[in-house]
Amino acid sequence: MKKLKLFNGRDWECRGGHLYVAAYSTKDAAELASAAYRKIKGYEDRPDIEATSVHEVRTYWNKGCWGNPMEGVVPERGVWWTPKEYGPSAQPIRRII
Repeated sequence: MKKLKLFNGRDWECRGGHLYVAAYSTKDAAELASAAYRKIKGYEDRPDIEATSVHEVRTYWNKGCWGNPMEGVVPERGVWWTPKEYGPSAQPIRRII
């Protein structure tokens, strides 16, 4: 059985949003994040849209860290997102995939 790796990092717009991803690899994390982007933006029929690259995950995300906001959430393959993590307009984290 494959072991899940945990990632967290900035979202696609880099304006305070945050992603939490449980995936089998860095490539899988990038693919899941791109699929979540397509789902949110209504581009599910456009698999050619790559919103998150492997380079983005390797360079700007934290690997092996689920993050304090995800405390108590059992890791399973998927993507969780909040469009605004901190401040007066903070929004709760929700599962996308």
